Amino acid sequence: SSGLERVYVYWSQVEPVRGRYDWRIVDDILAQLDGGEDVWITVCSSSGWATRSSTDFQPPSPALDDEAYVAFVSALVRRCAGRVRYWQCNNEPSNTDLLWAGTAAEYVHQLRLFAAAVRRADPSASVVLGGCGYDVLSSPPGSRERAFFDQLAAEGRDSFDLFDVHLYDDPEAIPDHIDTARGFMWAHGYAA
Repeated sequence: SSGLERVYVYWSQVEPVRGRYDWRIVDDILAQLDGGEDVWITVCSSSGWATRSSTDFQPPSPALDDEAYVAFVSALVRRCAGRVRYWQCNNEPSNTDLLWAGTAAEYVHQLRLFAAAVRRADPSASVVLGGCGYDVLSSPPGSRERAFFDQLAAEGRDSFDLFDVHLYDDPEAIPDHIDTARGFMWAHGYAA
């Protein structure tokens, strides 16, 4: 096969207890690949022991211990080195309380840790900024959602390689959404 395969991995699945890794989920994912596809893993910081909001699913939240988070991300990326091309730090963090239980500054802090860990463990991999989704794209200029994402684009600029735009909306709105995403990039000096 070929194309792009995107999967989610939750911290709670891989490290249910500090320092004890369970690679079954990750190994099952890797076993399903034939090598002809590009793989994108969205890593959600959802944990019963390691994050501010104790959960094994949604919403992910900031790590309680930066060293524990870096150790987890590093171990995960090393386990998948050469097999996974794209690594994303959570998904749509501006969709707070549903997909991220934290602030924009907390997300940027975690993104910086994530990017450094990914780049050390697999220098050929790319880091993807958490998706710019419907909550941002459908809100008016000046909204809380746009301010949140603007902060990510401004402060996290050296900690991601790809800007992810989620275009699930009325197809007629997509050109405006593309312009909004480009506006974030242009405002902070990114080539778009």
